Amino acid sequence: MHPYYVSTQAHPELRSRPTRPHPLFAGLVGAAIARQRELRFPIDESTLRRHDVDGDPANDAANDAAASVEA
Repeated sequence: MHPYYVSTQAHPELRSRPTRPHPLFAGLVGAAIARQRELRFPIDESTLRRHDVDGDPANDAANDAAASVEA
């Protein structure tokens, strides 16, 4: 089943502006963002380690030191 249903006989797109979206569109986008956040897998980012793509172990040690300072 699709999670979003919108129906109207009006034309809210004619009243929307980039800085002032019609409440119908703002609600739809807000619901989509909330649904996306619900479906994400919970992850504990404190246990993640950063690795450089170049494979240089010296850079990994520098990143580990930087991560311990940030925490």
